[in-house]
Amino acid sequence: MESLQVSAPGKVILHGEHAVVYGKRAIAVSVGLYTKLTLTPSETVQLKFPEVGLDTSLTSQELNSLRLKLGPSFR
Repeated sequence: MESLQVSAPGKVILHGEHAVVYGKRAIAVSVGLYTKLTLTPSETVQLKFPEVGLDTSLTSQELNSLRLKLGPSFR
């Protein structure tokens, strides 16, 4: 099966982050740090964030355990 790849730039909200909740304006800019996601059928999830030195793999059992530790608000 083929893999799926997507990416999106990071953003910085300079002013008004919470104000948008109330319909007000904010000032935001994109930054050149991209989040990239590659989905490939597998038994593990591999996380690679080279900008911060993270490269790790988690099994579906480990992911489920993490989800349970985070509680019902993380679904």
